[in-house]
Amino acid sequence: MGQRMLANRYENGEGVPKDIAKAAALYRQAAEQAFPMAQLDLGRVYQNGIGVNEDYAEGVRWYRKAAEAGLDLAQKQLGLCYLNGWGVAKDAEEAVRWFRRAAEQGDRDGQAYLGRAYGLGQGGAADDVEAARWYRLAAEQGLTQAQIVLARMYEVGQGVKQDSSEAIKWYKRAAQRGNPDAQASLGDIYFYGRTDVPRDDAEALKWYQLAAAGFAKHGR
Repeated sequence: MGQRMLANRYENGEGVPKDIAKAAALYRQAAEQAFPMAQLDLGRVYQNGIGVNEDYAEGVRWYRKAAEAGLDLAQKQLGLCYLNGWGVAKDAEEAVRWFRRAAEQGDRDGQAYLGRAYGLGQGGAADDVEAARWYRLAAEQGLTQAQIVLARMYEVGQGVKQDSSEAIKWYKRAAQRGNPDAQASLGDIYFYGRTDVPRDDAEALKWYQLAAAGFAKHGR
Protein backbone atom coordinates (compact mmCIF):
# COMPACT_ATOMS: atom_id res chain seq x y z
CA MET A 1 0.00 0.00 0.00
CA GLY A 2 3.03 2.26 -0.30
CA GLN A 3 1.67 3.56 -3.62
CA ARG A 4 -1.56 4.73 -1.99
CA MET A 5 0.29 6.48 0.81
CA LEU A 6 2.56 8.17 -1.71
CA ALA A 7 -0.48 9.14 -3.79
CA ASN A 8 -2.00 10.80 -0.72
CA ARG A 9 1.18 12.81 -0.28
CA TYR A 10 1.20 13.98 -3.89
CA GLU A 11 -2.49 14.83 -3.76
CA ASN A 12 -2.08 16.97 -0.65
CA GLY A 13 1.48 18.22 -1.18
CA GLU A 14 2.72 16.64 2.04
CA GLY A 15 6.51 16.34 1.94
CA VAL A 16 6.52 16.42 -1.87
CA PRO A 17 5.39 19.01 -4.45
CA LYS A 18 1.65 18.77 -5.01
CA ASP A 19 0.98 16.82 -8.22
CA ILE A 20 -2.58 15.57 -8.63
CA ALA A 21 -1.90 13.87 -11.96
CA LYS A 22 0.87 11.82 -10.35
CA ALA A 23 -1.40 11.11 -7.40
CA ALA A 24 -4.11 9.79 -9.73
CA ALA A 25 -1.60 7.54 -11.51
CA LEU A 26 -0.38 6.11 -8.21
CA TYR A 27 -3.92 5.51 -6.98
CA ARG A 28 -4.59 3.59 -10.19
CA GLN A 29 -1.49 1.45 -9.75
CA ALA A 30 -2.56 0.53 -6.23
CA ALA A 31 -6.20 0.02 -7.25
CA GLU A 32 -5.21 -2.35 -10.05
CA GLN A 33 -3.50 -4.49 -7.43
CA ALA A 34 -6.96 -4.95 -5.85
CA PHE A 35 -6.44 -2.80 -2.76
CA PRO A 36 -9.99 -1.73 -1.77
CA MET A 37 -8.96 1.58 -0.16
CA ALA A 38 -7.04 2.53 -3.30
CA GLN A 39 -10.05 1.57 -5.41
CA LEU A 40 -12.17 3.84 -3.24
CA ASP A 41 -9.64 6.64 -3.71
CA LEU A 42 -9.59 6.12 -7.45
CA GLY A 43 -13.38 6.28 -7.54
CA ARG A 44 -13.21 9.59 -5.70
CA VAL A 45 -10.52 10.84 -8.09
CA TYR A 46 -12.74 10.15 -11.11
CA GLN A 47 -15.89 11.45 -9.46
CA ASN A 48 -14.22 14.75 -8.60
CA GLY A 49 -11.88 15.10 -11.59
CA ILE A 50 -8.70 15.07 -9.50
CA GLY A 51 -5.79 14.75 -11.92
CA VAL A 52 -8.06 13.07 -14.49
CA ASN A 53 -11.08 14.07 -16.52
CA GLU A 54 -14.22 13.88 -14.40
CA ASP A 55 -15.97 10.59 -15.14
CA TYR A 56 -18.75 9.56 -12.78
CA ALA A 57 -19.28 6.20 -14.49
CA GLU A 58 -15.60 5.32 -14.05
CA GLY A 59 -15.84 6.45 -10.46
CA VAL A 60 -18.76 4.07 -9.89
CA ARG A 61 -16.79 1.22 -11.48
CA TRP A 62 -14.02 1.58 -8.91
CA TYR A 63 -16.40 2.16 -6.01
CA ARG A 64 -18.15 -1.07 -6.96
CA LYS A 65 -14.92 -3.06 -6.92
CA ALA A 66 -14.13 -1.83 -3.41
CA ALA A 67 -17.73 -2.27 -2.25
CA GLU A 68 -17.90 -5.84 -3.53
CA ALA A 69 -14.65 -6.52 -1.68
CA GLY A 70 -16.49 -5.56 1.50
CA LEU A 71 -15.22 -2.03 2.15
CA ASP A 72 -17.96 -0.23 4.08
CA LEU A 73 -16.83 3.24 2.98
CA ALA A 74 -17.19 2.22 -0.65
CA GLN A 75 -20.56 0.56 -0.03
CA LYS A 76 -21.86 3.80 1.44
CA GLN A 77 -20.47 5.82 -1.46
CA LEU A 78 -21.95 3.44 -4.02
CA GLY A 79 -25.30 3.80 -2.26
CA LEU A 80 -25.06 7.57 -2.67
CA CYS A 81 -24.30 7.14 -6.36
CA TYR A 82 -27.45 5.09 -6.84
CA LEU A 83 -29.52 7.44 -4.71
CA ASN A 84 -28.43 10.55 -6.64
CA GLY A 85 -27.83 9.13 -10.10
CA TRP A 86 -24.08 9.80 -10.10
CA GLY A 87 -22.69 7.70 -12.93
CA VAL A 88 -25.59 5.22 -12.76
CA ALA A 89 -29.35 5.38 -13.21
CA LYS A 90 -31.12 6.39 -10.02
CA ASP A 91 -32.23 3.30 -8.12
CA ALA A 92 -33.44 3.78 -4.55
CA GLU A 93 -33.70 0.06 -3.88
CA GLU A 94 -30.10 -0.51 -4.95
CA ALA A 95 -29.01 2.50 -2.89
CA VAL A 96 -30.67 1.05 0.19
CA ARG A 97 -29.06 -2.33 -0.44
CA TRP A 98 -25.60 -0.78 -0.33
CA PHE A 99 -26.41 1.48 2.61
CA ARG A 100 -27.54 -1.62 4.50
CA ARG A 101 -24.31 -3.46 3.77
CA ALA A 102 -22.30 -0.53 5.09
CA ALA A 103 -24.61 -0.05 8.08
CA GLU A 104 -24.45 -3.69 9.10
CA GLN A 105 -20.66 -3.36 9.24
CA GLY A 106 -21.05 -0.50 11.70
CA ASP A 107 -20.47 2.44 9.37
CA ARG A 108 -22.25 5.31 11.10
CA ASP A 109 -22.95 7.27 7.93
CA GLY A 110 -24.38 4.16 6.32
CA GLN A 111 -26.60 3.70 9.38
CA ALA A 112 -27.84 7.29 9.13
CA TYR A 113 -28.50 6.99 5.39
CA LEU A 114 -30.41 3.77 6.03
CA GLY A 115 -32.40 5.48 8.78
CA ARG A 116 -33.21 8.30 6.39
CA ALA A 117 -34.28 5.80 3.73
CA TYR A 118 -36.71 4.16 6.15
CA GLY A 119 -37.98 7.54 7.27
CA LEU A 120 -38.70 8.68 3.72
CA GLY A 121 -39.73 5.33 2.30
CA GLN A 122 -36.85 5.29 -0.17
CA GLY A 123 -36.67 1.91 -1.88
CA GLY A 124 -39.65 0.55 0.06
CA ALA A 125 -42.36 1.38 2.54
CA ALA A 126 -41.65 4.00 5.19
CA ASP A 127 -40.97 2.58 8.64
CA ASP A 128 -40.38 5.09 11.43
CA VAL A 129 -39.48 2.39 13.96
CA GLU A 130 -36.70 1.07 11.74
CA ALA A 131 -35.64 4.62 10.97
CA ALA A 132 -35.25 5.36 14.68
CA ARG A 133 -33.32 2.13 15.23
CA TRP A 134 -30.71 2.96 12.61
CA TYR A 135 -30.49 6.62 13.61
CA ARG A 136 -29.84 5.51 17.19
CA LEU A 137 -26.95 3.30 16.11
CA ALA A 138 -25.40 6.21 14.22
CA ALA A 139 -26.11 8.62 17.10
CA GLU A 140 -24.45 6.31 19.59
CA GLN A 141 -21.32 6.45 17.44
CA GLY A 142 -21.29 10.24 17.74
CA LEU A 143 -22.79 11.30 14.41
CA THR A 144 -24.15 14.74 15.23
CA GLN A 145 -26.86 14.89 12.58
CA ALA A 146 -28.17 11.48 13.62
CA GLN A 147 -28.31 12.68 17.23
CA ILE A 148 -30.42 15.67 16.18
CA VAL A 149 -32.82 13.58 14.09
CA LEU A 150 -33.19 11.04 16.89
CA ALA A 151 -33.84 13.85 19.37
CA ARG A 152 -36.60 15.22 17.14
CA MET A 153 -38.15 11.77 16.87
CA TYR A 154 -38.27 11.51 20.67
CA GLU A 155 -39.62 15.05 20.92
CA VAL A 156 -42.67 14.29 18.77
CA GLY A 157 -42.96 10.53 19.31
CA GLN A 158 -42.10 9.46 15.77
CA GLY A 159 -41.07 5.81 15.64
CA VAL A 160 -40.42 5.90 19.39
CA LYS A 161 -42.44 6.73 22.50
CA GLN A 162 -42.56 10.49 23.02
CA ASP A 163 -40.00 11.39 25.69
CA SER A 164 -38.78 14.96 26.14
CA SER A 165 -36.05 13.89 28.55
CA GLU A 166 -34.65 11.52 25.96
CA ALA A 167 -34.92 14.25 23.33
CA ILE A 168 -32.96 16.61 25.58
CA LYS A 169 -30.28 13.96 26.10
CA TRP A 170 -29.65 13.61 22.38
CA TYR A 171 -29.93 17.33 21.64
CA LYS A 172 -27.36 17.95 24.36
CA ARG A 173 -24.92 15.48 22.86
CA ALA A 174 -25.04 17.39 19.59
CA ALA A 175 -25.21 20.81 21.28
CA GLN A 176 -22.13 20.12 23.39
CA ARG A 177 -20.22 19.58 20.17
CA GLY A 178 -21.19 23.08 19.08
CA ASN A 179 -24.12 22.34 16.79
CA PRO A 180 -26.32 25.50 16.73
CA ASP A 181 -29.43 23.68 15.48
CA ALA A 182 -29.35 21.40 18.50
CA GLN A 183 -28.65 24.37 20.78
CA ALA A 184 -31.63 26.27 19.38
CA SER A 185 -33.87 23.22 19.81
CA LEU A 186 -32.81 22.95 23.44
CA GLY A 187 -33.60 26.62 23.88
CA ASP A 188 -37.11 26.02 22.54
CA ILE A 189 -37.73 23.08 24.87
CA TYR A 190 -36.69 25.05 27.93
CA PHE A 191 -38.41 28.26 26.86
CA TYR A 192 -41.80 26.73 26.10
CA GLY A 193 -41.60 23.81 28.50
CA ARG A 194 -43.17 20.40 28.03
CA THR A 195 -45.54 18.28 30.05
CA ASP A 196 -42.53 16.31 31.31
CA VAL A 197 -40.01 19.22 31.31
CA PRO A 198 -40.68 22.45 33.24
CA ARG A 199 -40.07 25.81 31.66
CA ASP A 200 -36.64 27.25 32.51
CA ASP A 201 -35.96 30.72 31.11
CA ALA A 202 -32.34 30.85 32.29
CA GLU A 203 -31.53 27.52 30.65
CA ALA A 204 -33.35 28.59 27.49
CA LEU A 205 -31.37 31.82 27.31
CA LYS A 206 -28.08 29.95 27.73
CA TRP A 207 -28.77 27.69 24.77
CA TYR A 208 -30.25 30.46 22.61
CA GLN A 209 -27.10 32.54 23.12
CA LEU A 210 -24.86 29.64 22.18
CA ALA A 211 -27.00 28.95 19.10
CA ALA A 212 -26.91 32.62 18.03
CA ALA A 213 -23.13 32.67 18.28
CA GLY A 214 -22.89 29.47 16.27
CA PHE A 215 -25.25 30.68 13.56
CA ALA A 216 -23.32 33.97 13.30
CA LYS A 217 -20.04 32.08 13.00
CA HIS A 218 -21.41 30.12 10.04
CA GLY A 219 -23.13 33.10 8.44
CA ARG A 220 -26.68 31.93 9.14
